[in-house]
Amino acid sequence: MQAFSNILYIAQHSEQQGSALKQAVNMAKLTGASLHVVDILPPMKNNAEERQLQQTYSEKRASELADMVSKYQNQLTVTSAVLSGRTFHTAIQLVLKNQHDLLIKSPENLSYLHKLFSSDDMHILRKCPCPVWIAQPQKQPRYRDILAAVDFDFDDDGQPLANRLNEKILSLADQLAEQSGATLHVLHVWDAPAEIMIRSWADHAEDAGDTYVEKIRSQHQKAFKQLQQGLAGHNNIQFHLLKGIPSKVIPEACQHLDIDLLVMGTIARTGIPGFFIGNTAETVLEQLTCSVVAVKPDEFISPVTLD
Repeated sequence: MQAFSNILYIAQHSEQQGSALKQAVNMAKLTGASLHVVDILPPMKNNAEERQLQQTYSEKRASELADMVSKYQNQLTVTSAVLSGRTFHTAIQLVLKNQHDLLIKSPENLSYLHKLFSSDDMHILRKCPCPVWIAQPQKQPRYRDILAAVDFDFDDDGQPLANRLNEKILSLADQLAEQSGATLHVLHVWDAPAEIMIRSWADHAEDAGDTYVEKIRSQHQKAFKQLQQGLAGHNNIQFHLLKGIPSKVIPEACQHLDIDLLVMGTIARTGIPGFFIGNTAETVLEQLTCSVVAVKPDEFISPVTLD
């Protein structure tokens, strides 16, 4: 199981605050991690009167946070602070400075056109180097169904390559499922990208298309079976191998399976800071109504740096 040691929770003055904070506390207690609770207010104004008003509010908010975390101080190491700055930039700088290994926050603009993520949420998901957990208010005390979405790369001979990102996704999803007593669903969505072209232009197009699709399906099924063997012995786990476009099928699967939490990877090209390939990942994120944990590959480099 993946262990966390230093969790950052981004607090918000909102009605969904209590549920998300409780999830952060539970994760810290489960893993023995310290928890740092931070509220990030807008940058200080230039006008002296407005700056004084903001300072007064900051002090009031600091007192509220201190009261909020005080009831947990006999259960874990927890601190609180109020800072000012752009939310996503300040949060990621805290991750870099303090080496936080998990960032948790509740979503902003929860009711806006049923979209889960605000601009700051998406910036954090794209650019934060550690796993990011956007915790939607829970409908029940614990998660019941958690989905881990995995993907595969293949060598020139069609053999699956080692995938450290899959390992990180599965480790974290398994840990969260164990914590909640939830069913763990493992999903892989495969596609045959040249199918339409082959069925349109090849000699004996139908047979050629069927042969091509079966070859791709068999390749992905073999990789998925190998992954399943690595999880042998786990209880309360279901596997789903589906054909289609991942950006469409993953959100549909979340809805169909009534998923409470999706654990998925975001992909970045080595050496290009903050390059978020995410046409798939980002499109998925924009369609979700459940909580999500986004995991970066080891080689990810954040475009945010310490000033």
